Amino acid sequence: MLLNLTFVTVLSLLASIVNGLAIATTESPALFISDGKSKYELGQLRFDQKWELTHTDAEFPSGKYCVGISGQECFNHKEVDYPLSQKVLLRLVNNTINSVTLIQIDEEGLQLEQREIRKGASPRLGTKKTPVESGKGQAASSNEEQPLVGEKSFIQKYWMYIVPVLLMIMLVGGDGKEH
Repeated sequence: MLLNLTFVTVLSLLASIVNGLAIATTESPALFISDGKSKYELGQLRFDQKWELTHTDAEFPSGKYCVGISGQECFNHKEVDYPLSQKVLLRLVNNTINSVTLIQIDEEGLQLEQREIRKGASPRLGTKKTPVESGKGQAASSNEEQPLVGEKSFIQKYWMYIVPVLLMIMLVGGDGKEH
């Protein structure tokens, strides 16, 4: 019984850690800044087809603050002045908040901008396409990928020039008499 309870506790702990890595669209997290001693709520985020920000009029002294949302303590640090003139940039993955950044703007207040993060192209390393001889003597490109051959050393590349020079030195050597 105790083992089952411990296993369930570990599973729920792992699930909460995984879920805590990104704020899901079902939550309404608070946007805040914190200097380690005090925490100031700047607004409430809400998802309804897209993220919306309800601004709160929190007063705070100007200074360096940690920017975060509830569930994620700190995304980055930013020098923030009161009154606020910031753009809140949400980086999203499938409408789930991945990070929050404050960007200084000219107009007073908070503006919300959302950017969806898309996975870029990833290269396939360690393989190389090589042409394959076809039956008619024409080189045809093959989709078969072969592992890359490592770079050759200096001796492996130029052995055919080094060996004759060494043979000539050994053969010419001299008659063995000293003058």
